[in-house]
Amino acid sequence: MSNLTIKTIDLCKFYGEKHALYNISFDVRKGEIFGLLGPNGAGKTTLIKILATLLLPSSGRALIEGLDVVKDAKKVRSIIGLYLAESGFYYRLKIRDFLQFFGRLYGLSGIELRRRIQELLEFFQLEDKADEEINALSHGMRRKLHLARALLHNPSVLLLDEPTIGLDPISAKDLRDRLKQLSREGTTVLLSTHYMPEAEEYCDRVLLLNLGKVVAIDSPQNLIRRHGGFQVIEVLYDQKRLSMVPDRLKTLVASRLKRETDASIYVLKDGRLKVYSKNADEMLPGLADALVQLKVQVRSITIAKPTLEDVFHKLVAGMNGG
Repeated sequence: MSNLTIKTIDLCKFYGEKHALYNISFDVRKGEIFGLLGPNGAGKTTLIKILATLLLPSSGRALIEGLDVVKDAKKVRSIIGLYLAESGFYYRLKIRDFLQFFGRLYGLSGIELRRRIQELLEFFQLEDKADEEINALSHGMRRKLHLARALLHNPSVLLLDEPTIGLDPISAKDLRDRLKQLSREGTTVLLSTHYMPEAEEYCDRVLLLNLGKVVAIDSPQNLIRRHGGFQVIEVLYDQKRLSMVPDRLKTLVASRLKRETDASIYVLKDGRLKVYSKNADEMLPGLADALVQLKVQVRSITIAKPTLEDVFHKLVAGMNGG
């Protein structure tokens, strides 16, 4: 029996002449936590919706446990658990009633359904809230309840769209730990995220997406090892005292470092500027002079090894000719 749970072959999705996905090919092994990484608009949610039979591909194929998501859609739905960030609730239902409602939709009933609900309430530490209305739950508890709903029928594959977005760090870690436990028990987890540190720590392998195209596929460690042959200069600056938008800062810094041909510059929206270079020590004085000339209020400058986030930015810059 094949160890592959998910397989896509040249998968495409077009809206008119615009592509949302273009020739996406990858596979996911049984029990893996496989991450779809990329910025907003990269195609992550589109890909998950195709795998979940909610969208038809324009061309190519997608298989889940050997079942075609188009030709065998009904059978596929019976073996997957789906979590979409945009999913809603019946907020006036109590948690137990909510799970009973969806359990019956999955064909469960009686002792089997009651047992399964109790297992999931305990697994997600919701048993003390079981008889409370959903509108009284915190954001993190609602995320857990969504996952409990997706797991009611013991699916072999979980498809999760941004499951930890908006969660506080403690709730997010708790959720990731529970996904790790499910993976150890044999459940295949495919999740999308734009939070790179999360993927670097928890995913067995990742697919980097940009503008609907595959950038790279491998384990986070291998991607860093293969593509991380550079150093990172990270500048923390005072956003409130910056007299220009971040993209303008990037352009002006780049123009002052134009002689440094191996440098790539990336400005994040949280007050960080990163410069990628093979010769960070040699570049540092020129960068410092440029920041002084631009009157940027610098809080700190450090040199570090690249992370998965840095590798992704570097690879995307190469795709875009940056």
